[in-house]
Amino acid sequence: MRAAIVFNPVKVSEEDLRKAVDHTLGSKADEASVDYRETGEKDFGVTAFEESIKAEPDVIIVAGGDGTVRLGADMVSKTEIPLGIVPAGTGNLLARNLSLPLALRDAVRVALTGDNRSIDMGELILTREDGTEEREAFTVLAGFGLDAGMIAMTDDDMKKKVGWVAYVGGFFRAFSSIKRIEIRGQVDEADERELTANTVLIGNAGMLPGNVRVFPDAKIDDGLLDYALVDPKDSLEWVLVVHEMVSNNDPLQRELRDRSILPGRKRIPQLAFKQGKQFTLKLDEAIELQIDGDSVGEITGLRASVLPSALTVRAPR
Repeated sequence: MRAAIVFNPVKVSEEDLRKAVDHTLGSKADEASVDYRETGEKDFGVTAFEESIKAEPDVIIVAGGDGTVRLGADMVSKTEIPLGIVPAGTGNLLARNLSLPLALRDAVRVALTGDNRSIDMGELILTREDGTEEREAFTVLAGFGLDAGMIAMTDDDMKKKVGWVAYVGGFFRAFSSIKRIEIRGQVDEADERELTANTVLIGNAGMLPGNVRVFPDAKIDDGLLDYALVDPKDSLEWVLVVHEMVSNNDPLQRELRDRSILPGRKRIPQLAFKQGKQFTLKLDEAIELQIDGDSVGEITGLRASVLPSALTVRAPR
């Protein structure tokens, strides 16, 4: 076996990774070739991934937070090499949606010996306030409004201490400042529509920390993106939105609806879902965007496209 491991030393140590690799390989450890490369402070790991790809190993493993995983997924997706994921962050969004173990030793085992699975990725073309465009990739979720505000207003020190629970404080801080914005939106080839919303989410998968399912019908390998428009106008309508989200997250209710024992979900006008291969949004004002849990600055528009079966990942057998 030839493996390359790109890791963020702030999130996980090389020593711990080596111990986990040796534990998985056991007596075959001496026969394996495993290269360890740290992500750099200046390029966030671009050079480390480039060198790993150039070596053409059997698997490239990324160990770090959501930002490092997103970068690795984007770069490795342009190759035929499978990507193993060792989650070591706060959200661990892609790992959760792939049902990967979060414990280091178990995650390394799956990354080295798991089955290969093809998944979709999302691609964003962002329009900045000065009219310039930038490309970004995402694996799970992008959005603006309440979610982006929550991430921007969550204290980094609290995330280190209590993990994803720290986002609760950010949520309430963002909630008090959220506002409705004017949007012109288009799904695939449909006509452009004028909309208002507090929050817009575009997802490749549906699961967030705390087993919160944002998109009830999202699948990470269905060749589609999911789009949610959230537009409550007052506190009462926010209660309706929260109730709808909670019912989406109840596994018993989902099972009973799937078996037609309970009626299907009643759609509420404050929460709209769509699926498609491409979404185009134009905003009347600049607003903060988050991608896979990282704030990426303000935008005035975006075009989101699905990249079907773009990435091969190691998944549990």
